[in-house]
Amino acid sequence: MIAAYAEKLGLPDFLDGLVVGEYHDPDPPAGWVVADVKAASLNPHDTWTLKGQVGFPFDPPVVLGCDGAGLSPDGKEVVFYPVIPTPDGGLRMLTDGVDGTFAPKVALPAANLVPKPANLSFEEAAGLGTAWLTAYRMLFTKAKLRPGERLLVQGASGGVSTAAIMLAVHAGAHVTVTSRKEQALEKARQLGAHDGVLSGGKLAKRVDVVIETVGEATWGHSMKSLNQGGRIVVAGATTGAAPSADLNRLFYREISVLGSAMGTLDEFRTLCAFVEHADLHPPVSEVYDGVDKVPEAMRVLEAGEQFGKLVIRP
Repeated sequence: MIAAYAEKLGLPDFLDGLVVGEYHDPDPPAGWVVADVKAASLNPHDTWTLKGQVGFPFDPPVVLGCDGAGLSPDGKEVVFYPVIPTPDGGLRMLTDGVDGTFAPKVALPAANLVPKPANLSFEEAAGLGTAWLTAYRMLFTKAKLRPGERLLVQGASGGVSTAAIMLAVHAGAHVTVTSRKEQALEKARQLGAHDGVLSGGKLAKRVDVVIETVGEATWGHSMKSLNQGGRIVVAGATTGAAPSADLNRLFYREISVLGSAMGTLDEFRTLCAFVEHADLHPPVSEVYDGVDKVPEAMRVLEAGEQFGKLVIRP
């Protein structure tokens, strides 16, 4: 089969380590199945892997692509839960030494094939596994967001951010977003956000919860934007991981800082039911036909100009 895979990691131009070409068909171990991939979405995890920024060491080659949707061996429409158990009881993602979805076929544990929400196309469903599951866990498992609470989402256009906006609005929260670009704020409003401010701008009212995936560039603003007893949930640090802790504000306002990463299989099933019941449609920025378009799509992802998911149809 033709796949897009990482052959080398950590090269000066990370895309020089990416190969699009012949790759062996999946050979699943016991308890795993081979699914047909109809659509696969890009994530920063894919570029981090090529750059050698891996939390789970492995030796390449490995097919990239954490997320996707397609058909089970018996022809049912499914979406792929991208978290893979390890022999020692830990967890890793697809692409962490396990071949991913930038190929016509992917091998997964049978339990990782979850019924696709009936209201979604394959292209829309392909984004649920990482971004939407991360947002769901941040909002409802970690922050325990309640109807009527005020939420701030730092960065309006990323996959986690757009998911958080749509999920929170449909859960009855008041949502404010930030962005460096007015155009992104307007698109966030179209998704349901109630208010938008340029990055670092003053909010109309302080918030109860902040969704933080940006890091150093927005951390100070996030801390200042919280009410007494507010919660800030962190699932990324794309602009740097070592901001000032702002400890005086932290203790004086009794702020809770919560880390969050991905989500459980049960949370993923609940998320899929939520999306279908509320008829939510994850925004898709662009669809590319063929795995030969993965390098082009990765350049777009790296530039950060998209709004919504970039999707490959293998």
